[in-house]
Amino acid sequence: MSANIVTMKDTYNLVRSLHFFTLHQDKLVPPELENYLQYVALTGDNIFTWSSLKYLVRQMLCIAIFGFYRVLPRDAIPTCPKFGPFNFEGTMYALLWRLDRIDETPYTFQRLCELLTEPQKHYSRIDKFMRAVEKVIVVHRATNPKPQSIEIDVLDPETWSHIEKLSQSIAEEASAPGSSARKNKKSKKAKKDKKAKKEAEEPSGSGLQGHATGQEGHATGQEGHATGQEGHATGQEGHATGQEGHAT
Repeated sequence: MSANIVTMKDTYNLVRSLHFFTLHQDKLVPPELENYLQYVALTGDNIFTWSSLKYLVRQMLCIAIFGFYRVLPRDAIPTCPKFGPFNFEGTMYALLWRLDRIDETPYTFQRLCELLTEPQKHYSRIDKFMRAVEKVIVVHRATNPKPQSIEIDVLDPETWSHIEKLSQSIAEEASAPGSSARKNKKSKKAKKDKKAKKEAEEPSGSGLQGHATGQEGHATGQEGHATGQEGHATGQEGHATGQEGHAT
């Protein structure tokens, strides 16, 4: 999900995928379910019951084990002095047997998800990987649910009834005649509001500039008025001088 569960629609799609995957006992794990386990490995948050996840975990374990087997066949695994020759069939059977008998989400579930989603990150041999998984599922106890946490059982008929109703409401909303028009209208309104806000902010700068220009013009006018007065005084002085000359 990229490991994110952010909307009701995302949760619905995940529940639906897990429901049909478990119900049909598919062998190929859908990408969204693998992404969900990556999400749990990263955060430790889980929204499903163990009964909903058990088959998914079982398939992911088988895929991881046979992924190792293709890289390093069991015949090429050296003998470990501590454990003796590696018994692939016996270890595989023991792992699946123990996994099937877990009836509640183990508190080691986050670590188990880490091993299942990135099996070759810390281990390069199948025997070491299988022993690591064995430690996780053998030393288990039920998780302590978080306060007000919700665990979805995708196999519960009542839960599935709610999911189907949610599916119908999502489909009706998407196919409503005015749904796309309403979205376009909201988009246009948002753009219009943004433009109006921008225009409302711009005049403050222009007003200050205009005010400064007005003050500058006013100062220029006062300077011109002073110059006119000075010229008028000069004219009067010349007129007085002329009269004095005429009298002489």
